[in-house]
Amino acid sequence: MRSWKRWLARLRLLLYALILGLVGLFVWRFDSVRLPKEGCSPLWAFAPGDWLVVDVRPSSITVGDAILFRGPRGELLLARVVEPPRSAPPPIWEAYARGELWVEGEREDCPGADSRTLGVLGLEQVVGRIALVMPW
Repeated sequence: MRSWKRWLARLRLLLYALILGLVGLFVWRFDSVRLPKEGCSPLWAFAPGDWLVVDVRPSSITVGDAILFRGPRGELLLARVVEPPRSAPPPIWEAYARGELWVEGEREDCPGADSRTLGVLGLEQVVGRIALVMPW
């Protein structure tokens, strides 16, 4: 009987350590940002006032990912990673091949700063990849 209690106590401690480790990983890797309630969102998937869970240490950023990045004045901007347009000049395609990003907004009725006005983005400008949207 005592061996079961000892085994359960150790299992409980292991479970607590695992939960604590997962919470620590979540706090280290993710951050939350709330979109402004006024205005509009340049991406269809997000509405004004949504809470975004941002992966601030993404293992990779690929075409189709929504990202937060720093604009020229340090403001946070939201856009989706896409390939540059085929009509883009060769220096843009060369930068894209080196791993820099081309980002665009999806909504014509909500213009925002993206690569069409800012050019390619370096990875140092990326704050993080949007991992989850909480629409409340």
